[in-house]
Amino acid sequence: MAASSSSSSSGSMGSKVAIDAFNAACKRLEKKGNVTSEDIVELESLRKGIAAIFEREITTLRGAAGAGTTGAEGLIQSRIKDRDTELTKSDRTIEDFKTRMGSVVFRATGAGAGAGAGAGSGVRAGSGAEAAAGGPAKKVEPGPRIGLTSVDDTDALVYSYLSSREMRGSAGLDKSTADTTKLKLEATLDQLNSLTVISITQAREYQRALHTDLNGVLMHCVNVTHLDVRGITPEEAGTLTAPLPALKVVHCGNAGRLTEPDLIAFVTKYPLLTALGLDSCTKLTNVGITAIGEACHGLTLLYLFGCKNVTNAGIAAFAASCRGLTHLNLRYCNISDVGVIAIAAACRELVSLDICALRTLTDDALYAIAEGCPKLVSLNLRGCQMVTAAGIAAVAARCRGLKSIDAVFCDRLTDADKANLIAQHPTVTFTF
Repeated sequence: MAASSSSSSSGSMGSKVAIDAFNAACKRLEKKGNVTSEDIVELESLRKGIAAIFEREITTLRGAAGAGTTGAEGLIQSRIKDRDTELTKSDRTIEDFKTRMGSVVFRATGAGAGAGAGAGSGVRAGSGAEAAAGGPAKKVEPGPRIGLTSVDDTDALVYSYLSSREMRGSAGLDKSTADTTKLKLEATLDQLNSLTVISITQAREYQRALHTDLNGVLMHCVNVTHLDVRGITPEEAGTLTAPLPALKVVHCGNAGRLTEPDLIAFVTKYPLLTALGLDSCTKLTNVGITAIGEACHGLTLLYLFGCKNVTNAGIAAFAASCRGLTHLNLRYCNISDVGVIAIAAACRELVSLDICALRTLTDDALYAIAEGCPKLVSLNLRGCQMVTAAGIAAVAARCRGLKSIDAVFCDRLTDADKANLIAQHPTVTFTF
C-alpha cells in the first residue's frame, strides 16, 4: 500500500505553519531592535511547538509503517532529518537573539555603588561624559579619541564631549557648566572600583571611539569579576588590554569574526578564569581549545555550543588540563564516544554535562560517564539517536546524585523503555 501524497502533504503542513510562525516572530524582533526576556520566552515556546508538531508527524508515519504502508520508513527518516535541521536553526537563532538582549551598561554593585552617580543607576556605555553630564546618553560624534588612564584625564574627556558636533551647535557653555560636568564625571570614576559586572555586548551601536575609552575605564575596575563581550570583533579584542585582576567569568560567544590566534590571545590574558563562554566561536579548533586549557587550567565551566571545529583530540587535551571542570556544554560540537570517554576519565567533578545532538554517541560513552562522573546531577542527551535504555539506566544507577536526564529525540527508546526507566529510577526526572 503506497503512502498518499495528501497525507504526506498535510503532515508536513503543520510543521510548516509552526516554522513560519517562528520566522515571523524573528522578523518582528529584527524590526523592533531591542530584545527582552519576554521575547526569548516567546521564541522558545514557538520552538517547542515546532518540535511537538514534528514529533506528532513522525509518530503518525511510524503508525503507517507498522500497518505496512510502502515508503513510510523513507518518509520517517526524511521527517527526522527535517526536524533536526529546523530545530538546530531555531536553537541558533534563539542563541543569537539572547546575545542582543538587554542594553549596554556598566552595572555597579557592592559597597559604594549607590554613591556619586546615584543608587541603582548605570553608566551607559555609549559615552561616559554624556552620562556624567546628566540626562539620557546621546549618540554623538566623538571629539579626539581619548585613552582615559587616570582621573586627571577628565579634563580631556570633558573637552571631547564639549567639542562634539552636538554640543558645538548648542548655545555657548560657560566655564561653570564645564566644571560641573567634570565633577560629575570624577564622581563616576570614583565608583569604578565597585563595578563587578560589565557588559559591552552591543557597544558597536555607540561612537567609534568607545572601546578606546572603555579600556581606559577598565584600568580602574580592579574588582570586575564578570565580563560580557559576546560578538566581540578583532579590533575590540585587541584594544581590551586592562589586566582585570579579579576577573573570573568571560562570555565572548558569537565571535565568528575573530581568528583563532585573536581568540587565544584575548582569552589567555586572563589565566585565573573559572568560567568561559565560547558558543558559536566557529573558528575555534583543537589548537585553540588546547591552548586555552593549558593557560586557564582553573576553569570549572566551559560553554562550547556550536563549536563544530573542536573534535575529540581537542576536548581530550582540554579535559586533561582542566580536571576540576564541573559544567560542560558540547552541544552541536563534533565529538564522538572517544571525546566523551576522555572527558569522563579526566573530569570526575562534573555536575552538569550537555552533549545534546552528538548523534554518533553510543552507550559506550554513557557507560564511561556512569563510571567516571559520580557527582553528575544533570545530563542532556537530547537528539543522541544511537543511545539506548541500557546506557541511560547505567548513568541513572551509578550517579547517585543525578536529578535529570533529557532524552528527547533519543529515537531508540521505546515506550516500554521509558516506562521502565521512570519506574526503576524514581528520583530522576526524565524528559522524553
